Amino acid sequence: MGYGIYQLKNNAIKIKWDHHKLTIKYLDRKPIEYNAKEIKSFVVTRNNLILNSGKANGEMIEIKFFNSKQKQELQLLQKEINEI
Repeated sequence: MGYGIYQLKNNAIKIKWDHHKLTIKYLDRKPIEYNAKEIKSFVVTRNNLILNSGKANGEMIEIKFFNSKQKQELQLLQKEINEI
């Protein structure tokens, strides 16, 4: 997979992955970056993306508006990140 950009229906968030870091950018905030080695877990559920990067650090992002292709890509990303 390598590199991906995912956007919610309202374009309020972008998620980028390049094998070294995961960047989450909300429309009205600075980007949040996680080094690949810092990511403890990355879980895609039907409605949410849950990222854990240590004690009290991470994100929970609602993805229920993603289309099925975007969710499949996130599931591939989940597999890739969790294998690191």
